[in-house]
Amino acid sequence: MIVALVVSFAFLMTNLDSNVMLTALPQMAKELGTSPAHLSIAITAYAVSYAVFVPVSGWLADRLGPRTVFTSAMAIFTVASILCAVSNGLLELTFFRIVEGLGAAMMVPVGRLILLRTFDKSQFLRAMSYATLPGLLGPILGPPLGGFITTFASWRWIFIFNVPFGLIGIALALLLIRNDHTQERRPFDWLGFVFVGVSVSAVMYLATVATRPETSLLEIAVLVVVSLTAGVGVYVHERIHPAPLLDLNLLRLPTFRAMTIGGSLFNIALTGAVFLQPIMLQIGFGMSAFESGLFTLWGAIGFFISRSSPRPVLRRFGFRTVLVWGSILSGLVVLLNWFFTPDSPYAFMAFAFLAGGLTRSMVYLSLNTICFSEVPESKMSGATGFSSMVQQLASGMGATFGAIILQFSVTWGGRPMEALTATDVQNCLLICAVLGCLSGLTYLSLSPEAGAAFSGHKPANRPKAA
Repeated sequence: MIVALVVSFAFLMTNLDSNVMLTALPQMAKELGTSPAHLSIAITAYAVSYAVFVPVSGWLADRLGPRTVFTSAMAIFTVASILCAVSNGLLELTFFRIVEGLGAAMMVPVGRLILLRTFDKSQFLRAMSYATLPGLLGPILGPPLGGFITTFASWRWIFIFNVPFGLIGIALALLLIRNDHTQERRPFDWLGFVFVGVSVSAVMYLATVATRPETSLLEIAVLVVVSLTAGVGVYVHERIHPAPLLDLNLLRLPTFRAMTIGGSLFNIALTGAVFLQPIMLQIGFGMSAFESGLFTLWGAIGFFISRSSPRPVLRRFGFRTVLVWGSILSGLVVLLNWFFTPDSPYAFMAFAFLAGGLTRSMVYLSLNTICFSEVPESKMSGATGFSSMVQQLASGMGATFGAIILQFSVTWGGRPMEALTATDVQNCLLICAVLGCLSGLTYLSLSPEAGAAFSGHKPANRPKAA
């Protein structure tokens, strides 16, 4: 499993980098001579760059070899982190965050591709668990680490923190990862890249600015039209191109389609819930950021516990059962937030966050595994990029979904956002809970044997008809 450990450096770096900057924004803005609102463009630029360049990763891995692309991406990410650390203005920082996003877009899907090509299907689930487990440290350590570094040192060290991980990851990858090339030499689909890039950029930017008060309805309308037009262009072009950048034929595979549709609904609902929960605890119940973070920590513990034993559960029940009931249980656990009050017992609230981490982790791991179960080896590189792009878009839209329904809940009664109450947030969490439960129904069309090569599940023989 040493190769899985090498790939885990990519997951750790990208997850940590995405979270560590959040608490440092005010101090960074002050030193760079701008406002935190304007500095958020650096976060948006990273997310857009990541989503745009993800589809290219598979083509590059086929052309240059996964080890070459993976190590080059880690080098780009590491150098860009250093350049972010020495930036002296918003423009410089934003540009180097775009470069960081490019490196991340190559690291994560190509890392997943390396696991798929290194381990057989019976070992892949375990390898994926090992590879993604360190990445969970990002959401846990990111905010407090960013606050600690900014308070006692300088915000510039939050980017330098990536450097040792990058150097160690590059050295281990060069030593341990094979650089297998595919025999097929596909031409690069430039027009498809433009269509995908414009569509994804518009969607990601819309997800970032939709809830800002200064964003006009005209700007939102333009972004919607651009994203839809480019999306139609993607569909038409990829249907007729002999070697498309984004292979839409993958959606004909039931397991890949389930990840795309059901997984996106689940991701939007649960990411929206994760966005809303700290608002409920801090603004609604008057908790401090530290007290709120303690409940987030229970969710992270649930993630770790779930990742330690996914294969026995999947071997016993199979992917379809785990995805259906895991999604429904995740939604029901979010529903528990509707019963929270400032006087609720700590144990009850901690249990809800712990259970939420357990169920979400199992669903996410199942989705990231089963979506590749029917993908032919020749299309595996494209599938990893496709799935990463879908997940990035869904995660970006999840926070926006939470913010939009929260704003609607408050302004529906003619109140300003300053009059936000815990009830407003809990009503929005109820919507997220329902959407999370409904996402589970999308997996009912899967066969009981779906993904059995990965899970080892053997469905019970059905009685023969008389």
